[in-house]
Amino acid sequence: AKSYHNPDNDPDLPFLWKATQWAKRGAVIAMVLPGRIFLKQTESGIKAFQAILNGMEVTGILNGTNLSDTAVWPGMNQPFMLFFARNLVPAANHHFHFVTPHLERSLNEAGRLRIDYQSAQPVATVGAIQEPWMLKALAVGTSLDIEIVRKINGLKWPTVKSYWDSKGLCSGRGYELSSSSRPENALSMYGLPDFVPPPNDGFSVDIRTLPKFRQSAVRRAWHMELYAPPLLIVPESPGAHGYSPKSWVVRETAVFNRSYYGFSAAGSKEANSLISILHLITHCDLFRYNVLMTSSRMAAERRTFLKGNIENFPLPAPYLLSESQLQWAEYLSIRLETASSKPWQEINNFIYDLYDLDKYDRQVVKDTLEVAAPFKEARDRANRPPKKDERSAFYAELHQLLTPSFDLTNEPLAVNEVEVEKQGFQSSWHFFSVSSPTGSPVPTQAAQNQLISLITEEANSTGCSRVIVHGERYLLVGIIGQYRYWTLSRARLCALDILRHHLDAFPIRRS
Repeated sequence: AKSYHNPDNDPDLPFLWKATQWAKRGAVIAMVLPGRIFLKQTESGIKAFQAILNGMEVTGILNGTNLSDTAVWPGMNQPFMLFFARNLVPAANHHFHFVTPHLERSLNEAGRLRIDYQSAQPVATVGAIQEPWMLKALAVGTSLDIEIVRKINGLKWPTVKSYWDSKGLCSGRGYELSSSSRPENALSMYGLPDFVPPPNDGFSVDIRTLPKFRQSAVRRAWHMELYAPPLLIVPESPGAHGYSPKSWVVRETAVFNRSYYGFSAAGSKEANSLISILHLITHCDLFRYNVLMTSSRMAAERRTFLKGNIENFPLPAPYLLSESQLQWAEYLSIRLETASSKPWQEINNFIYDLYDLDKYDRQVVKDTLEVAAPFKEARDRANRPPKKDERSAFYAELHQLLTPSFDLTNEPLAVNEVEVEKQGFQSSWHFFSVSSPTGSPVPTQAAQNQLISLITEEANSTGCSRVIVHGERYLLVGIIGQYRYWTLSRARLCALDILRHHLDAFPIRRS
């Protein structure tokens, strides 16, 4: 308690701690609290949440981040959570449940939400303490995403910040204008080009077209080393479109305002390579994905990210790369600036190869960005019904992942969609059978439709997103009709669940 500091003077945490004095030992503490309590990734924010995890037996957190600005809580425009704990010091192996209801417009507009118990992740308290980003990653992704973030964090590379610091390079936020009573002298910046994004979402900066800085004093100017070339300027708000500029290379001295982060490589022997690598990183899917998984802002309070999200990213520093890799990085960076057709696939493949991500990892990154990014396009995609070809791709992936287990006993496997009569439910469902033709026949269409009618009614009332019914040597599987559950990554999770928990529907035949 003597070393504890309440971060940012937040008024809610004192009430939570006071509740441990008001409540008797073992009593339930249940509160509605701001989501920032577990989302914050600053040092003080992490320590404050770790103190909660160590100081009371957390039993469950319902993360309402996706429900702000909906009829579930009218007028609430901030991330919130429902927090449940017992007034006890947790055991060393304590686990709690963490669940994040998805945004479902038709349901949320009626003031309702879906709490799917299958999505309630059991989280080890010690794990949430050791990996402070874990709950944020689970809030927008799945267990597959956790493994990818661990793989990224496990690289024995310097971070962007540690490398910049080790070489004495400068980085920071731009100047800040203000009517402060104690302004800083800005005469050294006067008359320099003042960065503004190139028109028409341009990727290349023409220093001659930039306006001149005409302020003699500012609230915060920073050191001139921050503005020295070669310089990479990164916007705080990256925008919704994946193919818009996410950073700009500036090769002459220019100033920029606080809406941007700057990374200067002036003085480095590998300045061009270093800026090229960071230029590519800020434009690749993997970096956008890592920000989505770990940032306390992106897909939480705002659609911006912090300088720390760049600084904490592992950097494939020039000394780690071969000469051909360095040349390729500089080539791709120039093409990104100048080519009319941008080398997006080459950039992503280059970065994926550097970070040693396999085809399954890359698919998870693609799927998560498609359905979990905090922009209207992704949210609409996640909510819309899966198309026929998307369901077919799901079945093909599931078949491929399950087949090796049936090859062991030389049994064929079939994954077939079940034609369902028109449904009158709030959210339609799609059903398919997983069967071995050597077993008993799958029930008739009429029998399946009668069963499906009962299943969907029960599933909708209990908030399920997936149901699995055991038959004799077959499974009947139903998944709610939202594309977020029909990606190839979700097919992988479905296959893992069947292999771990449902293979008893296919007993090994004895001759």
